Amino acid sequence: MSLQSRVRACLWALPIPLLALACAGAPRSRAETPAAVPDAAAVALGGFSFVLSGSRELAPGIRWDAFEASRPRRQALHVVTVAAGSLSAAGAWRAVALVGPDPDGAGPAEAALRDPLEEAVASGALVLVNANGFSFLGAAGMEEPYFPYDEGRPVDIFGHAAEGGVLRSPPQGSMPSLRVDHEGLVSVGSGGGDWQAVSGFGALVQGGRVVPVPGGERHPRTAAGVDAEGGLILLVADGRDPFRGPGLTLEELARVLLDLGCVEALNLDGGGSSALVLRGPDGIARIANKPSDLGFPRFALRPVPVMFAIVPAP
Repeated sequence: MSLQSRVRACLWALPIPLLALACAGAPRSRAETPAAVPDAAAVALGGFSFVLSGSRELAPGIRWDAFEASRPRRQALHVVTVAAGSLSAAGAWRAVALVGPDPDGAGPAEAALRDPLEEAVASGALVLVNANGFSFLGAAGMEEPYFPYDEGRPVDIFGHAAEGGVLRSPPQGSMPSLRVDHEGLVSVGSGGGDWQAVSGFGALVQGGRVVPVPGGERHPRTAAGVDAEGGLILLVADGRDPFRGPGLTLEELARVLLDLGCVEALNLDGGGSSALVLRGPDGIARIANKPSDLGFPRFALRPVPVMFAIVPAP
């Protein structure tokens, strides 16, 4: 049974106060929180009893749903489902990797940090999420500058990243990647050579089975997976927030994805980097989730080197 048939249609998300007006990127835009849906049906995902709190068809075959749970604890998450065939070479939309510029050519840096909201605006993205993790260069590491997540800072990309057939960071061992071929077919697997590819920190679902063991820390999360028909699922879970929940363990994240229909899924970068940007009905890019770093002393999304986006066909 598809996700669409398990949840009820509801009102478009309402904007909440002005915090995200200070987000980097032009045009500036407000963060959005899904509108409540009275009497919405409960949806069981990963051991949580979620209620659909917001929903919208972004484009034919592409849908955004927001969920909130109070049992067994508070938790909020966003799910973007892309039906198989919606990203075909002949269609209106493409799935792409967006990688920050290489700041030093043959030097040690692979990319520079970029603001996700700015990247969504520049690319015209319908949907954008953060992807690969990264590490800072140099002995000072996190200690210099004082706030390390500065846009334009050179970094080393963790794992596989390919943009338009250009390899920007090689695969790392057997770590899986989210890959898109020339025809728009999306898959999760190891190895390189794909037209577009991003990676993360390991498998969550393999062959329809949960990979992580129970336990571990709860954090904001970003993940991606594919279902048995080849459809794409992108998930962003909020965390480190008393009202929207602490986040998910890797095992909880995997079980949510399994219940959403994923047969293969991987964990992308999380924590303060977890971000979901959606284009609204008015054409303006907005932050859909509540990033844990979006607040004092930084009133902007955390910049990252690699993003995965659904953009208009050229």
